[in-house]
Amino acid sequence: MLKGTFSLVVIVFIALAVLAFVFGITVPPGMMGVRQVNFGPNQGMALRGLPPGFHWKLPFYSDVLFVPQNLQSLDFHSDTEQVPEQTIGDVFPPLEIQTADRATVEVEATILYRFYTAPSGSSESVHHGGPKDLIMAAGSSRAAWVNKVKRAADDSLKRALGELATGEFYNPEAREKQVTVAIDLMNGGSTDYKLTGLAHQGIEVAAILLRRYTYKEERIENAIFQKNLQDQEEALSIAQGEFAKAQALSAEEEAKGEARNQTLRIRGEQDAAVLRSEADLEETKKKAEADLLIARARAESDRLKAAAFSKGIGSDVLVAREMGPLLQSLKGGVVTNVDPYDLEAWMKRFGLSDKAIQDGRAE
Repeated sequence: MLKGTFSLVVIVFIALAVLAFVFGITVPPGMMGVRQVNFGPNQGMALRGLPPGFHWKLPFYSDVLFVPQNLQSLDFHSDTEQVPEQTIGDVFPPLEIQTADRATVEVEATILYRFYTAPSGSSESVHHGGPKDLIMAAGSSRAAWVNKVKRAADDSLKRALGELATGEFYNPEAREKQVTVAIDLMNGGSTDYKLTGLAHQGIEVAAILLRRYTYKEERIENAIFQKNLQDQEEALSIAQGEFAKAQALSAEEEAKGEARNQTLRIRGEQDAAVLRSEADLEETKKKAEADLLIARARAESDRLKAAAFSKGIGSDVLVAREMGPLLQSLKGGVVTNVDPYDLEAWMKRFGLSDKAIQDGRAE
């Protein structure tokens, strides 16, 4: 049973593989497929390209052509040995362009282009064709496509760059402006010049890169070289002058900044000295006020003691207690005939006059 099932699966797989090989085709990455119907009501090329992947086809009835989707390049180059071997078929000799003042310039350039996958819609600003227009106008071979782009580039660049004078080739703004004109001519074409635009044939020119341009007459080349050298020397002199000005301005600003910093340092030191002086003054004032308060407190204490000696109840006891240490300190003799509690006798003993005793009593 299992063997029969396995055989059936193998047969089905082989049948599908044969069908895919006979009735299918795979579009590789980086390419688009263009379906071609060989006969019948839909005979001709499809308007839209097929994306990469597997697609069905009927043998003899339809076929699929491959067209690159990635960016392509075409070179006008004077030295083909520098060109990679895989792109040798897309390389041509440099263009010879005659300027407005009858000088001949050899131009080396690279044309970057791609192929549209479908015709433009009504919402798109640029009208262009799709892969069908490409096959119908240029054929299905790469050589035919390259030749179509090469002829359009030759015509457009010669016409656009030929409007420049000899010296204007070294003016990047004037040169790039004419390169843009050449791109527009290649894409859109020109009715007055009988140039068919590539966009209508399914080809989009993305950019034109001018790599090198050389005058065929050595006299003109040397004259322009000398002129460019002189311009560069003048530009260098101007740049050096501006650099010197910038250095002088920088030094001046640095000196001003140092002076400002020095002024700020001196001002800060002065302010600090003022603050320290004010702090010392305030400290002295507070100490003086504290000393005054202490002196006043001591004076008040002495006044209260004096009042207690003279008027208070039991003052005689307090006087005796206060006089005790004084009497103990007396040396060198004995005091007799004095009542220790008689203050007037003691005062007379110490030599005070009656008037001083009366004044003491009055207080």
